Amino acid sequence: MYESLFGQMSTAAGDSFIKKLGPFVEAKRKPKSFSLRLTMHPAEVALIDYLKGLSGYQSVPVNAAVEFLRHRGYVQAETEEIVKILVARECLTSDSNGDIRFIPNTEIERDLLRKKIVEINRELCRLEVTDDPDFLFQGASIANLQAHLNLLEARLKEQIEEQMKELENRVTSLHNLIGIVRASTVPQNWATSKLSTHLTGVATKLRQTQEPLLKTLRKELKRVEKELDLSSSPKDVRWAIVQKEKRGSFSRSFQKLQDRVTRFETRVKALTFSEVLNSQLCSTDALCAKVSETEPALIKALSQLIDEFQERFATEFMGPLVRVKRVFKEIRSSTIRCPRTSLSPRRANPRAGSGRVDDGLGQFV
Repeated sequence: MYESLFGQMSTAAGDSFIKKLGPFVEAKRKPKSFSLRLTMHPAEVALIDYLKGLSGYQSVPVNAAVEFLRHRGYVQAETEEIVKILVARECLTSDSNGDIRFIPNTEIERDLLRKKIVEINRELCRLEVTDDPDFLFQGASIANLQAHLNLLEARLKEQIEEQMKELENRVTSLHNLIGIVRASTVPQNWATSKLSTHLTGVATKLRQTQEPLLKTLRKELKRVEKELDLSSSPKDVRWAIVQKEKRGSFSRSFQKLQDRVTRFETRVKALTFSEVLNSQLCSTDALCAKVSETEPALIKALSQLIDEFQERFATEFMGPLVRVKRVFKEIRSSTIRCPRTSLSPRRANPRAGSGRVDDGLGQFV
């Protein structure tokens, strides 16, 4: 030992060197071992006495130690170095928040840290987070054990906060879905045509669907908010474990609601565009009737188109809504083939635009 520390081969020479250091080194001898330690600085002694005097050896922020030693003439940088030295001496320990605490018994402290590490490893396992299996407890210093514990606590906190954030995002998404359904306006008044009866039936069905869908969304929102309220803090491990088990159920339920809202929104947009179709149908029917004597094929083609669309409504009900774009093109084609008359939409409104109409689905025809 003398050789590694001081470059002395002789025990006598080593003892002589130690004696020369005088009060700077403390030597403790036991029957089978001995130890050498640098004598504590007065600031170390003062800080330990301060922490010993706290009830139950409670933890305090480093700022409290800085303030304590400031009154004894030490600046912050000196106090921070003193804390590091005491941690290395295993007189103090520093937790994940950076708070320091006096260690009354090093062996008891090691056992306590090992137990906490094992406990958090079990919790991380239940949360399906693996840990480093090669970490060795035997012979590890208190500082290394505490650093490893701090790392595990940070990972556990991250997992809990991740689940809380997931629920918060789901609450936001449900509010958005509720807003989409509430903002959807189902057309009510339809111009009389060969399709108006079918379109009125579809509109009635969508209005009957809207309120139950809103009720289901609000119920799901209340359920998610209740789960979120059960988490009292980011350290609520039991809540996180239970929530982990419920995650699949919540995800499937939310996905189903999202699909229902998407279908509802798509149908409302298609039905809204069908208002344009229905109005165009009335105009085209009038134009075709006007020229039926000279162009009988037009009224026949229009009738076939409407009959086909009515047949699809009779068998699919909602299905034809997604095909309104094609039907609208056919009706416009019939209008264009009609001779120029006083009933022509372009003659009636010469300032009309390009004829591009938004179909309610983000496309133009």
